[in-house]
Amino acid sequence: MSKTAILMSTKNGEKYVQEQINSILKQKGTKIHLYISDDNSSDQTIKIIRELKKKNNNIKKIFTGKYGSAAKNFFFLISKVSINYNFYAFSDQDDIWKSNKISAAIIKLKSGYDIYGSRTILTNKNKKIIGKSYYFRKKPTFNNSILQNIAGGNTMVFKRKLFKEIKNLKIKDAPSHDWLLYIYATFRGYHYYYDKNSLIYYRQHENNDIGSNKGIINQFKRVIMTIKGEYKLWNNSNIKFLKKIKKLGTNENIKLFNKFLFYRNNNYYLIKDIILGRFPFYRQTTNGNFLLKIAMIIKLI
Repeated sequence: MSKTAILMSTKNGEKYVQEQINSILKQKGTKIHLYISDDNSSDQTIKIIRELKKKNNNIKKIFTGKYGSAAKNFFFLISKVSINYNFYAFSDQDDIWKSNKISAAIIKLKSGYDIYGSRTILTNKNKKIIGKSYYFRKKPTFNNSILQNIAGGNTMVFKRKLFKEIKNLKIKDAPSHDWLLYIYATFRGYHYYYDKNSLIYYRQHENNDIGSNKGIINQFKRVIMTIKGEYKLWNNSNIKFLKKIKKLGTNENIKLFNKFLFYRNNNYYLIKDIILGRFPFYRQTTNGNFLLKIAMIIKLI
């Protein structure tokens, strides 16, 4: 049977963490080992986790520290977990996984894909289903990943070779660990499977680090982030990362990256290619594509 390492980041998650851990330990079709890193929780999170560890040997290690963000916490975990597993997955502290969440992903990975991501079932804090995350229909490629993430880290499962490469890069920080993984995988030319099915219940509550992008309010928040320059700062960070690993990309993706950098500094050619339909980058929705082009022209990306 294959072995899967689950990397969980926690912070003040006493309300939900036990239920999430239990759903992880009930995964079928693969041997699960759970690694947890807590970011200076001030509630009972650590106590709950330690009590659960006493009862289950599949909770392998608990780390504690002061990280300051979920992304930093996940990169710390990547640095600590061994490369001896067949598959790896990220976990938030407040979701609930269906028992075939990991095994369904593994089936896709064994069919020729390198990384798996999916939609989520959205619930309120009391587990009442309120909808599903967007179904993104366009192919996962570097042309898309450089501009947006399509699947939350809590849905991602990936192969050992991808984990090993990310581990060897010794990344300590990024705006978003899951977005960076999407960028890296597609830049390298790895095959990404995006599943329209949902095998995870994603709670929406006041303490979500990011939350769903569905709904007018959440979309408006992201527009405000773009106007305030936060999205550009994230993009600058991702570009800095890509410059460091530039030689690792496919020839086609290296050319695309160079073109993206060129567009950021040359509005004439940017506008010309948009008008002529030669602009190669895209977001997953019609509105998103329209706003993307406007944002690039006025230098918000």
